[in-house]
Amino acid sequence: MTRRVALLAAAVLAAGWSTNAHANDSTAAFAAGGLALTETDAIALVDEDLIVARDGVRVRYTFENRSAADIETLT
Repeated sequence: MTRRVALLAAAVLAAGWSTNAHANDSTAAFAAGGLALTETDAIALVDEDLIVARDGVRVRYTFENRSAADIETLT
């Protein structure tokens, strides 16, 4: 298998799995024992661009504030 075919296969598999991955739209809070992931309706992950290249993997997220107020969260 050539590198190009292997890279394409990895990208296709990653795209298929991304529909089941919901951790990227979580927020975090300090809790006993460390960070705890929390859910909120105020912030939505509306776009995720995954770029797989020979020089590395890059991801760009676009979030939307669905509330009327500013939101501060851990990053």
